[in-house]
Amino acid sequence: MEKACTRVFYDATDGRILATLHRVEGGLPRKPIEKLQYLDIPYENFDPMKYDIERIENGKPVLVSTYVETEQERQIRELEDQLLLQAENEIGGIL
Repeated sequence: MEKACTRVFYDATDGRILATLHRVEGGLPRKPIEKLQYLDIPYENFDPMKYDIERIENGKPVLVSTYVETEQERQIRELEDQLLLQAENEIGGIL
């Protein structure tokens, strides 16, 4: 099977480029696309810095977390949690 190094998806009516898949290790298997669909995910519902879209299942994206918390972020989160618990204990209830 022939390998493609870059695949470009475009609107055939006006030539507008929709997406470009650049080189990946080993290339992409060259297979004709029989049915192409798309899914628009609202901007506020997806952070590409923290998640990858693994696949589309029943018309919904299946997201996989790629976010790795740094040691500094973990320490800050733990301190914030401690402060919240301390404040809750002092007040005597849920904030």
